[in-house]
Amino acid sequence: MKNLAATALIFGAAFIFAAPVLLLSNTETAFAQTNNTPPRDDPPPDDPNGDQPTDQGNPCQPGIVALTDCDDRRQETRRRPRPDGRGCFIEQVYALCPLPESEEEQLVIGEAGTLVEWQFGRNQIHEVALEHRYRDPVVIIGPVSDAGADPAFVRVISVAGDRFTMKIEEWPDNDGIHALEEIGYLVVERGDWRLANGVFLRAGTMDGVDHGWAKLPAVQNAADDPLPPVLLTQILSADNPEPLAARQVAGDAQGYEVTLQRDRAGSRTVAPGERIGWVLWEQGSGDQLGSAFLAGQTGVEVTQARTKLIVNELGYAPTVLAAMQTANDTDTAILRYRIGYAQIDVAIEEAGSEAAARDHAAERVGYVLIDPGFIVVFAKDQPGGVSSR
Repeated sequence: MKNLAATALIFGAAFIFAAPVLLLSNTETAFAQTNNTPPRDDPPPDDPNGDQPTDQGNPCQPGIVALTDCDDRRQETRRRPRPDGRGCFIEQVYALCPLPESEEEQLVIGEAGTLVEWQFGRNQIHEVALEHRYRDPVVIIGPVSDAGADPAFVRVISVAGDRFTMKIEEWPDNDGIHALEEIGYLVVERGDWRLANGVFLRAGTMDGVDHGWAKLPAVQNAADDPLPPVLLTQILSADNPEPLAARQVAGDAQGYEVTLQRDRAGSRTVAPGERIGWVLWEQGSGDQLGSAFLAGQTGVEVTQARTKLIVNELGYAPTVLAAMQTANDTDTAILRYRIGYAQIDVAIEEAGSEAAARDHAAERVGYVLIDPGFIVVFAKDQPGGVSSR
């Protein structure tokens, strides 16, 4: 375990881009980053030099406008179609360069990034292409940023070796149309892994999870651990048509458990069960072969009011993964986040159209803040060889 007392400085040095919004790259590089303003309900401004809207639909021709090399990253200027068909907008993009050469065998075991997406209706599905092909990837998404007023969370529909599909969900008493949001995602190859600085993480899946509490397999009780790992969970199937959210408890007297929650109205029964992906990330910080990270937990202090997750001294924006680690209040609830120039905040939103007015008991929140890009390990450091499955 690392000493989190010094993480603020490490965190500040880890993320080198000012106020970014991250977008998935379709090039051979890992992840793209743009210097847009914080998310808004209206789309980004039009490209003044781009094509104008026409009655024939979107005439925008996407592509790279300019390319500038740099020491460890390269800058691209791209034109991208607007989702509403009203022409183009321009992105200033910073894409990761290839991994540094090393005499040690390196393994890509995952990747992280931030999506920027609207949801135009309950049936809209987003496909996300990954930058690496995995044998058995576990996908974690969220929380969703707090640009839109209605509570929102993400449902993963399907997962393949090189892509996944997802949608932004709202509770049934909302309209299912949601504003532009930033949504962090993490992909980890299933198994046990040790990062270059010694931090341990484990990724797995569990089938048949419903409204009862299900204990995660092969995870020992960590109630005596002063720094229990952060537990992140994600629904990875869509066997139930209604919106569902995962809740978890981590490192208490019951160990590590997960359950599914429906809207407050009506029955809370979830049948059939769904597939859940989960990642346990040991608390600590460091720079592992190019991707800096910080994993930690708050005190039992996060409620419906916006609460500081961590001081963001330089105003830089990492990919944010976070989840409640306790269930002191069992009302159906999800987490939202906001990145500012001074700090990163989180808040709990309960289900229902009056969610903002509902009090929620204080919970402990775990988080993983990570530089977008590949998660790379040395093969020699891995428990059980290349992977323990």
